[in-house]
Amino acid sequence: MNNSEKDVSEKRTLWSKISDNKKVTFFRWWFEGAVYFFIAWGTQLAMSTDPLDLLFVLAIVTTVVHIFIFNPICYAMFDIERQGYIINKKYYERKIWEGVLNYLGEFFRCLITVMLVFASYQGINKAIIAIFNYTKDVVVLKGEPIIYSTLFIIFYILIGWICLQAASLVSKIKTSKKSKTGKKEKIGKKE
Repeated sequence: MNNSEKDVSEKRTLWSKISDNKKVTFFRWWFEGAVYFFIAWGTQLAMSTDPLDLLFVLAIVTTVVHIFIFNPICYAMFDIERQGYIINKKYYERKIWEGVLNYLGEFFRCLITVMLVFASYQGINKAIIAIFNYTKDVVVLKGEPIIYSTLFIIFYILIGWICLQAASLVSKIKTSKKSKTGKKEKIGKKE
């Protein structure tokens, strides 16, 4: 093996040491920064007197980017794992109604995440104003893509984790009810 082959194999091992989930998280972070950059800085929505306009448009655009651009690319490129199972195959084998529910869930997940990011910005600004005794009309931490995408990813992952835990809890409850019902039927048959 010559030097160039060793360099290539070392580069492959360094890239391959990073899990696919971490790569997807980084790409999602980058996409969220780009969405915020184009929507908040590229349109007049950031100057609107009502922040709900910006929040709603950010949630819609983020949802569309996730559904039609980000998810198909990432599910085709990476083996994404959740709770130890690779879910890529599941993504392409959905029924129509499952896809519609997934899209609605993605919209509400993005909407809640954008609202949490907005609340975080408000909380951080109010805390800084209170600590340093600034006037209330000063905006210390303005919206910008890097902090926005970092907060978005934190809340997006947190909401996803909460949803997965809730789904696993519901499935455990269903299986425990089925197992109890099955035991009662067996007991009834023995008598």
